[in-house]
Amino acid sequence: MFKNHQLFLIVATDNQGGIAKNGKIPWDLPKERQFFQKTTTKRKNPQKQNLVIMGSKTWKSLPVAFRPLSGRKNVVLSQNKLKKFPGAQKAGSFLEAFKIADDQKIESIFVIGGEKIYQQALDLAELDAVFLTKISHNFYCDLFLPSLPAQFYLKKHLKKVKESGFIYNSWFYVK
Repeated sequence: MFKNHQLFLIVATDNQGGIAKNGKIPWDLPKERQFFQKTTTKRKNPQKQNLVIMGSKTWKSLPVAFRPLSGRKNVVLSQNKLKKFPGAQKAGSFLEAFKIADDQKIESIFVIGGEKIYQQALDLAELDAVFLTKISHNFYCDLFLPSLPAQFYLKKHLKKVKESGFIYNSWFYVK
């Protein structure tokens, strides 16, 4: 299925595992956004780029000025054959998205949300690792990250940050 790609999930949650409220990320943490941008664009081979996979609600939640996410190939998972995602490719499944990655000069693949897409990704045998940032605050979200499967274990604590009155930690989990 893959041609030398690693598959990562990257997510930030509140202390209850919340990822969104009313269709939006309820926190504004510029350093966390920078971490996301750097992680999802960093590559070893300058001739390649990374690919991000998201659901249509995540695509819609991105500010128009930031669609598609620059420096990355954007793929939106959607079953709606009529829906368009300017600047991104549409795939009906993870398998279709992986085929897009295989047909392109892609180094790594990052699943970036939302809730249903995270659940599907966590069920994939191909998922290699998870970048998880947890904010020490309850934002009373209405969408949540499903629990990580038992085969994932903490490999490394990446950072602890205090920003905008919040403390958050980022971890890297692997199988």
